[in-house]
Amino acid sequence: MPPLGVDVAKTAVLDMISRDPFPEELNGERDCAAVHLSDSLPEQWFEQVTNERRRLRYRGNRPTYVFELTRPGLPNEALDCFVYGYAVRTTLGVRSIDLDERERREPEPEDGTAKPKPTRTIAEWAEIFNGP
Repeated sequence: MPPLGVDVAKTAVLDMISRDPFPEELNGERDCAAVHLSDSLPEQWFEQVTNERRRLRYRGNRPTYVFELTRPGLPNEALDCFVYGYAVRTTLGVRSIDLDERERREPEPEDGTAKPKPTRTIAEWAEIFNGP
C-alpha cells in the first residue's frame, strides 16, 4: 500500500461526514460524495469522529493546515479508524473489487454441506503469481 497522506484523508473524511446525504437540491436523490451513517451508532462514536478540526495556521509566511483536537482529553479513535477505512477502500486493489458481484454471490449453506475448497500446492501458487 502506498504511503497515506493523513491530512488529505482526514480532510476527505470530514468533508464526506459534513455533507447532507439527501440534499434538497437533488430532489430526493442521494449525494454520492456524502456518507450515510447508521442510526444505531452510539453518541460516543459521533463525539470521537468530530473531535478534530482542520485549522489554517501560518509558519513564517507559509500557510499550512493542521488538525487540532476540538475537545482535548477526549478520544478520537473513531475518526482515525474511519480514515484508515477510507484509505483502504480507496486503494486501487480494493477499488477493483466488484461489490455488486460479491453481493449477488450465494451464501454457503450453514448445515455443513458446503464443498471444501481445494488446497493448492506451492508450485500452483507460484504459477498463478508468476504466470504460465
